[in-house]
This record gives sequence, C-alpha cells and structure tokens, in this order.
Amino acid sequence: MDFKESNSNLAGSISFNKNDNSQGTVDKKVTFESVIADIKTLDKNKSINHGLANSLIALVTTSKKQFENGHAKVSNFILNQAINLLEISKHSEKLISEEGYKLLSTDFEALKKLIE
Repeated sequence: MDFKESNSNLAGSISFNKNDNSQGTVDKKVTFESVIADIKTLDKNKSINHGLANSLIALVTTSKKQFENGHAKVSNFILNQAINLLEISKHSEKLISEEGYKLLSTDFEALKKLIE
C-alpha cells in the first residue's frame, strides 16, 4: 500500500503480511519538506530548542533552493552544515532530545542520498 499525504510531499509505502505480523515494513520517503515538517513538529513538542529549529529550517530551505537550481554540490555543502549543527547540539538535552536527534539524523542522511 502506498500513501501520499495531500498538501505536502510526504510519501511512503507500507507492506505487510496479514498472516505474519513480523514481516511488516514502513518506508518513509524523505524530502526537504518532510524534514522541515519533522523539525517543526519537534519544535511544537518542545523536543528541540526554538532557535536551533529555526537555524536548521533555514539551512534545509537554502539547501533545497540550491538543489532546485541545479547546484547539488552547494546543496550538499549546506546540508552538511545542518548536520554539523545537529551533531554539536546533540550533547545538550536543552537543545534537542535524544529522540529528536535520532529522527533528524536519519532524515538528514536520507536527504543526502537524495541530493547525491
């Protein structure tokens, strides 16, 4: 079963065997928009510092614009800056929760694969 949420670029697929629950998988397709949505959700839930969230959103937005303009190397460089900021911030629970760090770290790695 594939799904796509309206008003966004979130997409993914779910596969399962109704006779065997252990065989199910969920595949989340990561996009620039989905990463920004994840950051906003973490901010709303107070799982990330508001200033850090704004900085990451600005970096992801700039990376997206560069990618859309055909500048994949620049986009990747900017995304690496977001990853570096996330890595520095993970050492303080005041800046980002452990769960928030794990989510965004996974998102950023998937986004890097999209850019490359």
